[in-house]
Amino acid sequence: MRERITKGSVFVAPKGGGYINLVTDEGEVLVTFPLSAGEHGAARYLRYEAPDRFLVPAPEVVVLEPANRLLTDHFGEAAFESAANPHFRVTDAMRQAREMEQRLRRVEALETSLRHQARAMARAKAEPPPATEPEALVVGEPTMPGDPPEKVAEQLSAKPVENGTK
Repeated sequence: MRERITKGSVFVAPKGGGYINLVTDEGEVLVTFPLSAGEHGAARYLRYEAPDRFLVPAPEVVVLEPANRLLTDHFGEAAFESAANPHFRVTDAMRQAREMEQRLRRVEALETSLRHQARAMARAKAEPPPATEPEALVVGEPTMPGDPPEKVAEQLSAKPVENGTK
């Protein structure tokens, strides 16, 4: 029986290896191609085929077609029958596993948040503080909380001295 072999076909040889014969229509073996164990693309062997000769894999060699060539089984109405257990109950182990997963997600979120905060802190420490003008010093007598408002106003209107020198 002549097996249909296409460019997309794959020969799969067993552990001990296998072979593919190039056979004429009369059944004469022209060439035997040895195969090591594993997968072999059929395209490189198909170039030897002609109308009067074809490839015949050894019985232990399996010919696989590409996925788009495979046929699927149809189960009809049985495919929609549920295999769910109507008596199913959540066990303590299942509940604890779910709680543990939730805790792990919270810990991971917290860890990510802390990592972002640490990165922001490092960036803030690495940046030099903005340059500011030094505050002007006011010369005069210091005011006290109980001083009369006139003295406080006089102190505020005093002329500032730049950089702390007179």
